[in-house]
Amino acid sequence: MFCLILIVSCYARLILQDLEDMKYQPEESQLPKQYCKNHDSKTKYGYLHVPNGAISFIYYQGEGQQNIVYINGGPGLSSQVSNYLEIGPHSGQWNNFSNLLFMDLPAGTGYGRTNTTKNLTYEEVAIDYEIAMNEFNNLCKVNYKDVILFSTDFGARFALAIANRSKSIKCVGLLDPFLDTLKIVAEIPNYAFHLGVIDYQELIYFEKAVIKLSDDIINGDYQHENAKFFKLLYYLSGNISLYNVLEQKLYSEDEDKLEYALNNPDSLYYIPFETEFVARSQTVFDQFKYNYFEPFDNNIIQHLLNHKNILIYQSQFDMLIPPSGTMQWLISINYELDDFFYQSQLTKQMKDDQLIGLWKRGGYLEYLIVLNTGQVMHRDNHNTSMSLIQYYLESII
Repeated sequence: MFCLILIVSCYARLILQDLEDMKYQPEESQLPKQYCKNHDSKTKYGYLHVPNGAISFIYYQGEGQQNIVYINGGPGLSSQVSNYLEIGPHSGQWNNFSNLLFMDLPAGTGYGRTNTTKNLTYEEVAIDYEIAMNEFNNLCKVNYKDVILFSTDFGARFALAIANRSKSIKCVGLLDPFLDTLKIVAEIPNYAFHLGVIDYQELIYFEKAVIKLSDDIINGDYQHENAKFFKLLYYLSGNISLYNVLEQKLYSEDEDKLEYALNNPDSLYYIPFETEFVARSQTVFDQFKYNYFEPFDNNIIQHLLNHKNILIYQSQFDMLIPPSGTMQWLISINYELDDFFYQSQLTKQMKDDQLIGLWKRGGYLEYLIVLNTGQVMHRDNHNTSMSLIQYYLESII
C-alpha cells in the first residue's frame, strides 16, 4: 500500500511539474507563425523561428548600399525602441544612408516570443541570429550580407559573440559597451564626484562599495546585490538620470508611450503583428540578469580585431558607463596595435564650426566620444550622432 501511494505521489508530482513547465515554456505551435510580409513598398516585417523561440523584425529598404542590423541591450530591451525613438525612418533616419534591419534578440524581446526560460549563453544567441538571418534572406527575398552590426550597453556581449561566429558581418558598432564591469564600475564614483552629483562622503562610501563588489566579481560571485549599488547611486545623486547626468527625466516614460502606440490599431505606427509589443521583456532580462558582472572574454575581441572593424562609440555623460571606464577596458584588451592606438591623440570632429566629437583609431579599432550626449545617445542628439556614424561608415568602405 505504501509503495502504491509513493508511486501515485511521484506520478502526480511529475504531472504538476509538467503543467508548471508548460506555463513558462510554450510549445512551438504556440509561437507566432514564421513569415515575412510587406507593410508598404519599402518595409517588411514578420517572425523568424530559431531554437529559442520566434524573433520579430522590421526591415526598411534605405537609400544607401550599407546593410545595418540593429539589436538593443538591456538585456530584454526591444530594438524597436531604437527604431521608433532613435534611428529609424520616424526618428533619426539612418535609412537615408543604409538599409535597416531591427531584429529583436534574444528571442522574446519586442513582438517576439521565447519557448524557454533557461539561462541562455551568448553563443546560443549567436546561433539564433545566424539561423534568423538565413531565414530572413530566404523568406523576404533579400540578399543581406556584408552586415554592419550595431548594439548598445549589455547587447555588446551578444554583438561580439555574433560577429565572432558569423562570416557575413564586416563591422561592429558598440555604443557604451558594458563588457568589463569591474573596470567600468570602478570609475563611476570618481566620475560622479567630479561632475558634482555626489559629495565627498558619498564618494568614500561608493569607493568602499566598489571594493566589495570587486571582491565578489573576482571570487566569481555574480549574484551580488548589484542593483542595490545603482539604486543607491540614483538616490544619493538626487534622482538624476544615470544614463545622462544632464537630464532630469525617465527614458522609460518614452518606452511606455511607444508600447501604447505600437499596440494601438489607430496609431500611425501600428503594424499588425500577431503578438503585443513589449518594450522591455522581463523574461529575457531574467535569463541574463546574473551575467551583468561576469567578465567578458577579451580573446573574442582580440580575434575579431585581426580582421573586422570595431567601433566603440561613447557618450560623454553616461554615469553607468563613464568614458574613463571604457578606456580602461580598451587598454585591457591588449590589442596588438595598442601602442599605435593608445599613443595617438584624440582628433576633433567638427560640424558647423561646433565641436561634436573626439576620435582616435588604430588598425581595425576606432574610438569615438560623442559630446553632450548620454547613453541614450541617438535620442539625446540624433543629428550629431548620425552625422558621426555616417562619416565613420563612409571611411571604412
